[in-house]
Amino acid sequence: MAPTTARRRGAVRRFETMPDKDEGEGGKGWSGPLLERAQKILDNLEDPGTPPVPFDKKFAWGPEGAPQSSPNHEANAWTGEAVRAAIHGTPEQKDQAIDVLLRAYFPRELGPGDKAIGLWAGEQLCPDNHTHQHLAGTAMARVAAVKSGHPELLARSAELLRVTSAAFQALATPPPFFFMSSAGMRCLEKPIWWWGTAFLRQLMGQPGPMDTFVKNPDLWRDRAAVAVRALRWLQGTDKQTGKRRDDLGGADKVGPAGCRLKFETLVYRGNDRHLVVLPKPKNGAPKEVCDWVMVPWGLKSYKATMEAMKSGLDWKTPPPKPPAGTELIKFPAMW
Repeated sequence: MAPTTARRRGAVRRFETMPDKDEGEGGKGWSGPLLERAQKILDNLEDPGTPPVPFDKKFAWGPEGAPQSSPNHEANAWTGEAVRAAIHGTPEQKDQAIDVLLRAYFPRELGPGDKAIGLWAGEQLCPDNHTHQHLAGTAMARVAAVKSGHPELLARSAELLRVTSAAFQALATPPPFFFMSSAGMRCLEKPIWWWGTAFLRQLMGQPGPMDTFVKNPDLWRDRAAVAVRALRWLQGTDKQTGKRRDDLGGADKVGPAGCRLKFETLVYRGNDRHLVVLPKPKNGAPKEVCDWVMVPWGLKSYKATMEAMKSGLDWKTPPPKPPAGTELIKFPAMW
């Protein structure tokens, strides 16, 4: 039986192998339209014969975002418009979209400056069904850079991909499986990272990237698959040159490492498992938080790994002791 996803805030999500199609609109109605628009933009990218996605002021957000939007919506709106403009926008639309990414998106995620919050802003390391929305921003930003050829956009999008790759590897089982899970925000129950795992496996050249894609190729066009589909396009071969479209800025060559987050997070990678701990902030502790996970290694399926994983919510139970042979990887707070 396939698990279901939450359609409203506070709804209980249950997962066994992967989330079903993300049916809820969420986020005051932004989530679905932004991701569906992104899939149509990817249709334009892969098949120039498809009807071009027109400019729509409703989705061309400035650095301030939109009313009642959250960080994941901003990432999707900013990067989706940047790709659309790079494919068939006017020069003015291209310049505006690139400017927003350079002034708002990358400074927020990576710094430097007073806009810096950390990777995924206040939604740091949130599990499904929000993981895929932030990753859509990461991948679409790189597509926009490759299509536009803008030097600064290429540099910053490569940096974001490398940071994401290193962070994800720190939160995943060792190769070749790369099964992910982490402590993080916006978590109502045991955190599932199916889409994060799919993204990391695609990035690192693993087959599938999950069995479900092989069994159901239509999944590539699910609105939750924007990130992995964009990544697949980047890794593909350009028909005119016969060469791979992008080297991903070397993101598939980095190893596990921490990055700046809004709240400090500690990863203890042991001999046969990893423990992720989000210490309770002294002031302004958020709610709906997974504050620790213990993830076993060596299991050969994502499902088995998630079933064996242990976790804690809202600092109600103390985390277990770090596993034997621990290597500590720190994700420091941005400030």
